[in-house]
Amino acid sequence: MTKLQIAPWQDEKAGNWLATNEPWLRLLNLVKKTLENDARRFPHQIRAASAFIILFCREGFWPTKGGMRERDEVVGLARRQLTVVRQMYAFEAKSKPELMADPAFKSILKALEQEMRLLDARIADEPLTLPDFPPARWEKFFVDNSIQRKP
Repeated sequence: MTKLQIAPWQDEKAGNWLATNEPWLRLLNLVKKTLENDARRFPHQIRAASAFIILFCREGFWPTKGGMRERDEVVGLARRQLTVVRQMYAFEAKSKPELMADPAFKSILKALEQEMRLLDARIADEPLTLPDFPPARWEKFFVDNSIQRKP
């Protein structure tokens, strides 16, 4: 009998199932290709792809033939792309200082920083201290285009 694991990404049978699941592999390919886009032109898509990376890039759960090396490369790419998105928002805040008074805008900056820390934790040799709370609730994970900003 195999040893039972609590975390789903530690379950060898789950990993084997994912490694042979064609739709899953297509999703991972879509996420990787999305991360190769220009982060300045597609910041929302980069954040969405990074959300998948945060969720799925765990040891024993990245079901590709490239293994740990490929996982680390994808996590690194997501981290670099999120850094570009974060820099875009920081530049916008410098050019429009009134944005820093907007709680929604400040929440976006904080969420981006937390997402980058989570990615750092996925690739670090030693565990990093993670945020005490998730970067955002799922329904508010992505930048909401309906946020009204004062002109």
